[in-house]
Amino acid sequence: PLFLMRNLAIEVGMPKLQSFVRGCISRHYSTQLHRADGTLTQALETANDIALVREGFKQAEDVIAWLEPNLSFLPAYPKYLYNEAKKLEARLMEWEALQAKMEDLSNGKTPADVGPDLYKALIAACKSADADLADVKRTKAQEELYDFCQELIHESPPGKLDAAARPALESLDR
Repeated sequence: PLFLMRNLAIEVGMPKLQSFVRGCISRHYSTQLHRADGTLTQALETANDIALVREGFKQAEDVIAWLEPNLSFLPAYPKYLYNEAKKLEARLMEWEALQAKMEDLSNGKTPADVGPDLYKALIAACKSADADLADVKRTKAQEELYDFCQELIHESPPGKLDAAARPALESLDR
């Protein structure tokens, strides 16, 4: 009789316990998922903060790592925000590389210091920023660096010579 009573109690109590545990797991998963999605959404809206993008990746990867091996009854992490953020991170990394190159080229320079080789390198860097990375939203520091490089180009001796020679070259092209 005790064995039968135990089995009946388990039969009644176990589904309640299982539903409670599944509910707790689902609420925890949902909270973690919304936090990761919120961070990735904020990073995509900001569009120029690589640290925020990487924080979103960390949170999303924590959710994925916690979820995949253990819980087959929950849906997989939706990757659309994650994939968009990956594309954004790649573009931001390209801009950071260009920013480092522009800083190396312009660091401590005045327009009088700009020779023909530096002039060509500055033009190439600015063209890359304008053409290849035009879709990337720049930070204030990146905008200031770009403007400084443009100033070096236009105020340098090769830049002034180029500006003075442009009308003559255009008249020859006619």
